[in-house]
Amino acid sequence: MSLQNGKKLSRSASGLRMIPISDKFASPFALLEPLWIPDSECDSCRSCSTTFDFLNRRHHCRRCGLCFCQSCCHYQIQLHRMYFVDPVRQCYDCAIMSKSECDFYEKSLLALMKGISVEVFDDDDKKLGEFSYQLSADQRYLKYKQIESLKSNNNFPLIPTILVTNIIAVQFSLQTEDGENHRNKSPNGFVIKFKDENDAGITHRLRMLSIDSRTSKTWLTSFQKALKLLYETRDSSKSF
Repeated sequence: MSLQNGKKLSRSASGLRMIPISDKFASPFALLEPLWIPDSECDSCRSCSTTFDFLNRRHHCRRCGLCFCQSCCHYQIQLHRMYFVDPVRQCYDCAIMSKSECDFYEKSLLALMKGISVEVFDDDDKKLGEFSYQLSADQRYLKYKQIESLKSNNNFPLIPTILVTNIIAVQFSLQTEDGENHRNKSPNGFVIKFKDENDAGITHRLRMLSIDSRTSKTWLTSFQKALKLLYETRDSSKSF
């Protein structure tokens, strides 16, 4: 076992994984590894119903834990949300989901870590200043920096760092932009409601409006994808 950035290398029947040593270091987008259906409880393939025998052997999907035959469970896809180091065996339905999530991990996360420049307003819609927000490297926080041109302001307001798992709700604001054949709507900001990291009884509400809508579009659409995974993770953890 080796430790690296709050994670350890772990090997199991499912494969090699780099898992967090505690919930403190867990990604807010991670999924729990499922319990495999015991061989004694699956006599046929979950997908095509082919009976298992000496030649037609059982294979477990690493994402859902169900039993399939080789033909229905031969897809080797990266499964980032369960911390697998290498691509792992998955059934067709799970492979489709994992494949779509690869785009998030390979592109959207990079955009979120690059950051977005926004105007920030408090619950009374009072402008607090202009800041750059970005996702932390461990995916656990939305951190901010005051924009350079405003650092001379001695009345710098204290804005809480946002723990991603403490996000309660996000409502995006939309702006209309001209397309080739019609007018499209794209996000240009959002209102975020979240619990205080140090006191769960305190709730914060901030409104953020992008300073440059052209450069912020990628960040905002990536944030929408991140929220979808966050909510899926919450729903998944309730079923265990």
